[in-house]
Amino acid sequence: MKEAIERAHALADGALSPAEAEQARREAAADPRLQAEHDWARTLKAELAKSPPPTPDPHLWTAVRDRLDAIDRSRTAEGFVGRYAWAFCAVFLLFIVAGAITSRLDGARPLATSQVAGLFSGLTPVAAGSPDQAVELVREKVGYAPTRMVGAPVRVLGAAYGLIDGRRAARIVMADGVGEVLLFVVERTNTVEGIPYAAKGYMAGSINRTPALAWCEGGDLVMLVGPRDHGELQTLAEQIRSAQ
Repeated sequence: MKEAIERAHALADGALSPAEAEQARREAAADPRLQAEHDWARTLKAELAKSPPPTPDPHLWTAVRDRLDAIDRSRTAEGFVGRYAWAFCAVFLLFIVAGAITSRLDGARPLATSQVAGLFSGLTPVAAGSPDQAVELVREKVGYAPTRMVGAPVRVLGAAYGLIDGRRAARIVMADGVGEVLLFVVERTNTVEGIPYAAKGYMAGSINRTPALAWCEGGDLVMLVGPRDHGELQTLAEQIRSAQ
């Protein structure tokens, strides 16, 4: 299955030979999970292609030169720091240990940027053919289903589950009248690094240049990611949260 998923992603990137591409298309046509993986990779590739190319900065060399001058001026300070490095290290270690203990006691921890990629590629795909099945999957695999999708105007295209930093997580690929969007649920998580608090209990930002909207329910993190603005994501979030 892992090789088939990699072929589905490579098909979206156009990185397969004609024979391999034909094999990937047959596999995707026969397995909705692989089709969902291919469709998401293609959507993400299209969004990334919209980003503008970098432009040269005519003042770059001046900034580099100023930075080198600042480094020369800091040598005296570096000598002082070097003599008392052991004391600074002890203080920083104390802060790190205290923060780790506090985080463990609180139970909920932030989701680091380095762990977000695992939500897209590190979970195991499974079948989930309806909103009812998706809710049951989240409840079974994560332990608590913080959303009520039954009755919401969405279709479920695929699902996956697994562990992220030792925390149970689930991914639901959905579609509504606007297009496809991903729903993530991660247990014992209260924030996502790089996605700040916005308003009305939501955190808004982007992941891989794709808009993302997150919120907490019952100590777990729920996040929507898709190629639409944050207002549309919030409308979908409120439909999912309030659907009966």
